[in-house]
Amino acid sequence: MIYFFVYNLGSYGGAAQQALKVAKETGDNVVICNRGSHYYGEFPDNIRILNLNGFIVFRIFQLLKIFSLNRRHIYHFHGFFFIPIFFAFLFRVPFIIKTTLMGDDDYISLGNGFFGFLKQFLFKRCTYNVVLSRKAKEVNGAYIPLHKIHLIPNGVYICDKKREKKGNQFYFCGVICKRKNALKSIKVFHLYYSDLPDSKLYIVGPDSKYGPSMDFDMDYVNECKKYVDENDLKEKVVFTGLISGTEVNEISSQCKAILFFSDFEGMPNAVIEAMANNCVPIISSMHGVGEELVSGGAGFVCEENFPSIDEIDRMIYNEIPFNKAIKNYSFAITLGKLKELYNSIKNGVVA
Repeated sequence: MIYFFVYNLGSYGGAAQQALKVAKETGDNVVICNRGSHYYGEFPDNIRILNLNGFIVFRIFQLLKIFSLNRRHIYHFHGFFFIPIFFAFLFRVPFIIKTTLMGDDDYISLGNGFFGFLKQFLFKRCTYNVVLSRKAKEVNGAYIPLHKIHLIPNGVYICDKKREKKGNQFYFCGVICKRKNALKSIKVFHLYYSDLPDSKLYIVGPDSKYGPSMDFDMDYVNECKKYVDENDLKEKVVFTGLISGTEVNEISSQCKAILFFSDFEGMPNAVIEAMANNCVPIISSMHGVGEELVSGGAGFVCEENFPSIDEIDRMIYNEIPFNKAIKNYSFAITLGKLKELYNSIKNGVVA
């Protein structure tokens, strides 16, 4: 049995959705302990969802029961969960911590704020630390033994079907908030691509209040829409609202590029999913994560100068983003690496 801990399984959060994907495919029985918005979708027989109590006192009793009665199982934390990780250490169970977001749950960031020293102490006691990028491995590896750290990027399903591009279409995907910088995506589209024939930009993500998301910012949504109105872009920029993964994939399969200028990310699922649909990533550095994603010429990290449509079309014709996704981010590859970690713990062969 493997216990996953996630935040907001029922929201747009990439870390939780990646965990659900792993749980569905891993072959083990998995209990997903979810804190935050509830998940109402269907799931296979090997998965059980346990929504943790919103009141901390009751949640502590829930956790005590879990850890005291299930000491032989594996615990995989998708993000940093202070109290559950403390119990994992206290009850001496094997546990994996996944660093999901640079600037939030990497080793240095955990040292900031309340109980920073204790969080870092607990982090060092993990069985393994899964990181999503070389940058995260470099940061965490300066403080914990490198043999504990495993670089396993988020994975995407690869569908080798014809990815038809219809016109000069672009998109942004994610929560519309300051950190993800959706307004910059709109401005870049406006200044560089809006005059192209049949050009369109899809802003894919919730544009009204949903769930308990801490990132969502209605004032920022209104600022984005105001810019669209003031620059006569209503016919060019489409706010889709919160849509299903299937609908997102449909948009991605038709678009030529994703415009994504987030300030910081662990591994932006939206970008690697775009690459799996042969969309060219035009992105920010994200403290080095961006350069890693587009290494080998698979996209563009841009601050001021942006690629021409001819450069974008050449990359699409040669399927460069798609081939990078197959080689590095195929879910079959990343899942295999996670299974190796789980098996090493089950077999008692821990580095």
